[in-house]
Amino acid sequence: MGAGSAAAARAVVVVVLLLLLLASGLPLLVAAPAAAQQAAPAPAQHRIAALLSALGDPLAAERAAAELLAIGAPAAPALARALGDPAQVFARERAAQVLVRLGAAAVPALLAELDEPLAARERIEEVLEEIGEPAVPALLRALGTAERPVARAVAQRALVGIGEPAVRPLVAVLGDPTQPLARELAAQALVQIGEPAVPALVRALADPVNLSGHEHARAVLEQLGPAVLPVLERAHARAELPAVRERLRAAMAAIRAAAAEGAPGPLVPAPPAMPPGAAEPRLF
Repeated sequence: MGAGSAAAARAVVVVVLLLLLLASGLPLLVAAPAAAQQAAPAPAQHRIAALLSALGDPLAAERAAAELLAIGAPAAPALARALGDPAQVFARERAAQVLVRLGAAAVPALLAELDEPLAARERIEEVLEEIGEPAVPALLRALGTAERPVARAVAQRALVGIGEPAVRPLVAVLGDPTQPLARELAAQALVQIGEPAVPALVRALADPVNLSGHEHARAVLEQLGPAVLPVLERAHARAELPAVRERLRAAMAAIRAAAAEGAPGPLVPAPPAMPPGAAEPRLF
């Protein structure tokens, strides 16, 4: 047999062997580890339930909390439900601690439990505030949930409790005409946050691009009262566009007119005076 014939025969043998291997299912065995890495099975609910029970045991609580934290978002619904169990004070507090550490991943489960009794709602609201800034996006979405008034109210109070980290996102909602309900609730929240919201509100009022938020930003500033005038005056002095200067001037005039008519006093303390020679903080 010549060299060419031998090579051809070897090629035929290789092809036959490959066909036999494919028929045997070996490639499935090779691919299985990769598939297993991509889609790990969800934690069993009975394991989560056992860990929740262990949260009530001072000797086992720390290890159970660590494992629940490692499980992550799949454990959040059960942890959120545990906040409403008045018979398990120690477990409730441990569950709250785990939820706070889960952060944004816990927020949907917490909001879903707001139909529970008042005591559970109050603890949920506290946990949302403790989560802080990572909870803000989901809380803002809840502001526009017309069919769940309890969720709206809790979300609004939690945003007020979070305070300054929630200001910019709340001001952004003022400029969204597609969410009239959320805009109204965001404006109320900004009034309650008070002084920390003033610079962002003045920026929104002076924004030459996003015109839809001007009316709501001005309304909030007017409710905050004469204490915001120094910030508006500094912004007016630095503004270059005539339209921006006019909006700021009109807001100041409305605030002064309301004060002259005996409207309620300022809702925020007056900002401290700038020391001589100090640089003004940039608002724009």
